[in-house]
Amino acid sequence: FNGALCDGRCVARRRCRLPRAEASPSMSESIFVYSRLRSVSNEVEVKPPGAVTVKNVAFTMNGVFNEDAKQADVYDQAAAPLVERVLAGFNSTMLAYGQTGSGKTYTMLGSEEAKANLDKELGEEHGIIPRASKQLFAGLRDGQTVQVSYVEVYNDSINDMLNPSYGKEKGMNLPLREVNMQAGGKACVPDGLTRSPAKDSADVMRLIAKGDNNRVVAAMQMNPRSSRGHGIVALHVVDREGEPYGRLTLCDLAGMESSKKSAAVDAGPSSLAIRKEEAKRINISLLALSSVVSVLASKGASRVPYRDSKLTRILQDSLGGNCQCAIVVTVRCEKENLEEAINTLRFAQRAAAIKVQIVSNAEARANARPKAAKLAEELEAARSVMANFEDQLASAEGAKAQLLAEVQTLMDEMQLLQRDNARRETEAAKLQQQNHLAEDSKKKEKNDPLGRVKMEAVADFEPEDAKETSMFGGDIVEVFTKKPAPAGWWYADNGGKIGLVPQSFLVELEGDADIAEVVWLRTRVYELEEENRVLRQRDLMHKMAALSSRTGGEAEDGPKMQLTEGFQMDQLEVFAPIQEAASPAKQSQSEPEPAAPPRVKKAKSRLGSALLFSRGGSARNVRAGK
Repeated sequence: FNGALCDGRCVARRRCRLPRAEASPSMSESIFVYSRLRSVSNEVEVKPPGAVTVKNVAFTMNGVFNEDAKQADVYDQAAAPLVERVLAGFNSTMLAYGQTGSGKTYTMLGSEEAKANLDKELGEEHGIIPRASKQLFAGLRDGQTVQVSYVEVYNDSINDMLNPSYGKEKGMNLPLREVNMQAGGKACVPDGLTRSPAKDSADVMRLIAKGDNNRVVAAMQMNPRSSRGHGIVALHVVDREGEPYGRLTLCDLAGMESSKKSAAVDAGPSSLAIRKEEAKRINISLLALSSVVSVLASKGASRVPYRDSKLTRILQDSLGGNCQCAIVVTVRCEKENLEEAINTLRFAQRAAAIKVQIVSNAEARANARPKAAKLAEELEAARSVMANFEDQLASAEGAKAQLLAEVQTLMDEMQLLQRDNARRETEAAKLQQQNHLAEDSKKKEKNDPLGRVKMEAVADFEPEDAKETSMFGGDIVEVFTKKPAPAGWWYADNGGKIGLVPQSFLVELEGDADIAEVVWLRTRVYELEEENRVLRQRDLMHKMAALSSRTGGEAEDGPKMQLTEGFQMDQLEVFAPIQEAASPAKQSQSEPEPAAPPRVKKAKSRLGSALLFSRGGSARNVRAGK
């Protein structure tokens, strides 16, 4: 044979003497299409191995089976190579497509008698699914197991045929979950789908028989046992590590229906309504399947309408993903069904133009590992960045709390300054009022000659009894030290008014120089207190300006921070008077410091004593310089 290798697609594969070719780990292949004719008419001409002509319209397939073809022949040519691919670690799919009553279920499962004996030995009437199961278990390697799933797409809802509680509101209308495949692309998996383990092909057939009993069938004019939904059986091969090794998907699609040709046989209007709804859903899903095939066959298509139907979504990975696919189209060749036959063959010919890149599951996992490692690194980096952002956020919260505390401190200082200003304004008003009263009293004494005798009229005081000239509360008084008075008190004359004053609040003055010195010191103390207040206000204003620049500007390593919602520095009522008091323009216009009277040095040396006295210090403490 000159070194030739069998590609596994010869009809007599089991009797082929060529050595088997090993499957390549990656390849690009087209979808294989086969046609099976149920009957023959003068309008249909078959030319082996794959040419079919219907009403002078020619179609080319990978293989054509006439009505005399046996089930074994169809399986050996169309399905056996797909099982070999699954045993080699690939994914494969077989679909049966055609008009209702054209033999799809017969091709996939077999005759009614064979379906009743699915768990028995294979017979001539058994179809593709029983034969594929037997071949699959015969070729399993050590440690490999098989899991079976069976779903029905009925009225565009996905039902789990192997659910133990099927029909009791469980296993019906399963949601689809989209997952990323290891070889690239996406696939839709029914969420909560039952996967039953099978020990041998007999277990597989018992599970399929159980699920087949749950399918919806009805008597129609063109088929006494018409499937009212699409049946999809999947055999999952799992290796000893629990990783997916291969998958064989076998689809028995419901047939296209015409309400004129295939009406319901069931009696009653309710059954008729149900059958019409089923026929509508079947045709819609098959139309969506035809649209997907057309788009996949055309080059450069940007969007594939998988989402138009649940059937196309669940077959997304089988048609355009990492999967070798084969389609058997069943055709009825009666004269009244020739149009449906042409449409079916056109569907097959469009599907033959689809090319897919196939990769073994082992190679897909190997290719996915670097990507997974890279994604893990990116995830770890993202987590690190997130942790840094969380730290920055915590730091910003701490800085915000600190700034809020500083703002509160400044607010407290401003409130103190406001109270100080109010107190000083009250004192100034009171002092001004006392000055006015003193001036009025002097005017009255000047105009009233009797004012001089008030001292004598009050008590028996003689002028020589006034031995000291002292300072009391800002007034110069004459103290009578020789007149008896209560302990701690002296009598004093303040402008003709005689009264008791506490000794601790008197400051002895020595002549006119001391009197002028005290007046100057008191004036200077008041000026210094005013300067101190202005400096405090200016310092507070600078702190607020610095705080405003910190909160309003953008930090180098973080976002802007706002102290509190709605807080505006220029909206504070205390800011304007502080700014006005600390304005350099007003300071420049202030009067120069008054010149000191005579004996300035001595006055300055006693300035501390006068400050203490002005704050309520005792005369003894003032004299002692404390």
